[in-house]
Amino acid sequence: MHKSRRVAALRRTALERTPASVVRLGTTVVRAVVDIEPFDRAMTLAAQAFTSIFPLVIALAAVLPRGQSLGDLIADNLDVPPSTRDALEAAIPPDAGPRGVFGIVGVVVVLVSSTSYARALARMYGKVWRVRPPGWRSAWRWVLMLAGVVLGAGTLRLLERSAVGELYGPAGQALVTLVLNAVFWTWVPRLLLIRQVGWRALMPGGLLMGLCAIVLSAVSTLYLRLALASSAERYGALGVAFTYISWLFVLSFVLVVTTVVGATLIRRVPLLRAWARVDVPEPEARDPGPA
Repeated sequence: MHKSRRVAALRRTALERTPASVVRLGTTVVRAVVDIEPFDRAMTLAAQAFTSIFPLVIALAAVLPRGQSLGDLIADNLDVPPSTRDALEAAIPPDAGPRGVFGIVGVVVVLVSSTSYARALARMYGKVWRVRPPGWRSAWRWVLMLAGVVLGAGTLRLLERSAVGELYGPAGQALVTLVLNAVFWTWVPRLLLIRQVGWRALMPGGLLMGLCAIVLSAVSTLYLRLALASSAERYGALGVAFTYISWLFVLSFVLVVTTVVGATLIRRVPLLRAWARVDVPEPEARDPGPA
C-alpha cells in the first residue's frame, strides 16, 4: 500500500512538472531561434539559392538538346502560368543557345559560383550545431549537395505530374514530399558537416522540414501562380525574379527554424538525446569561428 501511494505521488509530481517543462522547452526553442538571427540567415540563403541554382538550371537547360525555345523550356520546368511566359521570352531570346546565353567563360563561372549556396548552408549548419564547416578541400561535398537539390526537385516534379488525375494523387504526393524532404534535409547537414553530427541527431530537423514541405508545396501551388502572373504583368522579368526570391526566402526561413528547433529538441529533451546516442555540442561548448 505504501509503495502504491509513493508511485501515485511520483506520477502526480511528474504531471505537475510537465507544463513547466514544456514552457521552459518552448522558451529555449524561441531563444535559440532568435539567437541564430533567422531573418538574416534566410535572406542570405535565399539570395545564394537564387544566384546559384537558377543560373545552373538555365545553363543545364541551355546545353541540353531541345525542340523548343529556352524560355519555354524553363517555363515548363518551373511550371509558370501562361501570362509569365512572355516575360521569360523577353528576357531570354528564342534563339539563345549555350554560347548565346552564357559563353564558355560564363558557364565556368556559373559552375564555380553555384557552390555558394552550399557554402552558405554549411555555415548555417555549423552555427546551429557549433561545429566548424568544411573548407575548400571538401568542395566536392558542395557539388554533390547541389546535384542532390537538382535531382530531388526533378524527382518531386515528375511525381507531381504522374499523380495528376489519380485518386491517390494528393495523399501519395504528400507522403512522397514528406519522405524525400525528411531524408534529403537529414542527409544535407550530414554531408556538409563532414559527419561531425550523427544521423539520429539530425533526423528531428529533417522530419520537421519534411512536414513543413507538405504545407509549403500546397501553398506554393496557389501562391506562385497568382504572384507570378501579377508580378510579370506589372514588372516583367524583374517581377518574376522578385517573386521567386520572396518565395525562396520563405523556404529558407522555414529551413533555418526547423533546423534550430530540431537541434534544440535533441539537446534539451532527455529521451531524444539518449536516442541520438551522441554527445551533441552545447551552444557554449566552443567557438566555431566566423559564420
